[in-house]
Amino acid sequence: MTETLAQLESKLQELIKTISQSKIEQGKLQQQLTQSRNHLESVNQELEEKQQQLEVERKKRPGDAAAQKFIAELEGKLTTHEQQIQLLEKERVNLRDQIAFLQGNLQTREQEWQEKFDTAQTVWTGKRQELTDKVQATSAALQEKELALEQAQQDFAVASEMKERDWQEKLQEAKSVAETQLRELKNQVLDIQKNAELKQEEWQDKLAQAEAVAEVQARQFKEQLKVAQGEAQERIQSLETRLAEQEEAALQEATLLTEKITLAETNALKQQQDWQEKFFASEKKSQEFEAKLYVAEKAAERQANDFQEKLELLQTQLKAAEGASETQIDILTTKLKEREEAAEAQIQSLRDQLQAAKEAAQQEVEAAKKQAAERAEQIVQLIDKLKVSERAGEALAQELQDQLQAALNKNEILQTNLEQEEQRFQNEAEQLKAAHQAELAEVGQRLGEEIGKLNEQLKNEKAALQTQMFKLNSQNQEYRSMLLQNVSQLRHLLSRLPVDERAADDDLDLGDDFKDKSV
Repeated sequence: MTETLAQLESKLQELIKTISQSKIEQGKLQQQLTQSRNHLESVNQELEEKQQQLEVERKKRPGDAAAQKFIAELEGKLTTHEQQIQLLEKERVNLRDQIAFLQGNLQTREQEWQEKFDTAQTVWTGKRQELTDKVQATSAALQEKELALEQAQQDFAVASEMKERDWQEKLQEAKSVAETQLRELKNQVLDIQKNAELKQEEWQDKLAQAEAVAEVQARQFKEQLKVAQGEAQERIQSLETRLAEQEEAALQEATLLTEKITLAETNALKQQQDWQEKFFASEKKSQEFEAKLYVAEKAAERQANDFQEKLELLQTQLKAAEGASETQIDILTTKLKEREEAAEAQIQSLRDQLQAAKEAAQQEVEAAKKQAAERAEQIVQLIDKLKVSERAGEALAQELQDQLQAALNKNEILQTNLEQEEQRFQNEAEQLKAAHQAELAEVGQRLGEEIGKLNEQLKNEKAALQTQMFKLNSQNQEYRSMLLQNVSQLRHLLSRLPVDERAADDDLDLGDDFKDKSV
């Protein structure tokens, strides 16, 4: 841009110099014309003086016939000479009119060229200003969009970090609650075992005391023991069936969660395919836009609007994805809460069952030693089942954490897509800037070509004026030579007149003066 402006300024200075030189040459030609005009006026005055002298001589010698004849011939020659002088004057006037006409044409051409140059300069400055304004507007819009995207990315990162922290805190709280509950259950089991041992010792003491009575009542006790064992087995079977049902429900929920996760992944893949299709469509649009570069301004505005709409769509999609992820996270949190509530209910039911078993054991420990051992084995089995349920809860928490990680990965993919769209938008903006600069270079080149054409026209007109002035100078020299010939003829004729020496000397002086002036 600066180089083209410098070239235009140098060409303008050259044109101004040529115009000033042509004006100087016109002034010189006008000076020559004024000199020739003054010379013609002096010649006319000399001729008038000679006519007056001839009339005086003719009045002095009216009787001389030869002199009268010679004077008549001289008067005829003088009339012819006057006619020639009048013709020369007419030609001088014509030359003056031609010079004035040429000067007027030159001034009109200069005015037209100046108007063309002013209009071209105004158009060029207007286009340059429009292009600079558009470039500034696009750069400002890009900066604003970049700032908005950076702010959105920062907000999304902060929100994701906060959500991760909340989930970690919730998981830690759930783990701590489960650990405390397990500790309480273990303590309760230990207490139950201690109580059972104490009661077993008491029972052994009582048994030692009542061995005699036991021998008598052995049959009745065995029957009661069988009934109690049947009831205990029925209770254990019912507990096992409940635990199996709960495990099946947990497995069904896990399968449902996996199906939902697979559906979410398929939806994400579909969205990614849609985004890829949109990305390819946008690439096709950009190629069409590059093919239709001759309507750069309208296409740029349309493409800017399209990019704004696409960015808005991407922002809405990102918001929708965030909302979907938030809804999934809420669903998962609700399911976790439900699982925690179910686990708490299960633990409470287990506690109730343990309490019932404890009461039954307290009632039945006094009856039989075998029933206490079986109850201890049942308690160990329940502890194992609790450990299994704890492991299942940890696995479920791990699955939830994996789902959160997958959601974060999806968000990262969306973020990379946004960065790619932003990079492509920046590349297209740079292409638009390059196209605008190319247009400016073309405008500068066109102005340079027009200025070169105008320079050539001025040079041609200058050459034509120089040829015309050369012709005028040659004609002026011819007129001067003709006048000198006429003066020499007049001198020759006057030398033939019988005049005194003073008149002859005056004539000779006049001829010499005229020769000096002509020279």
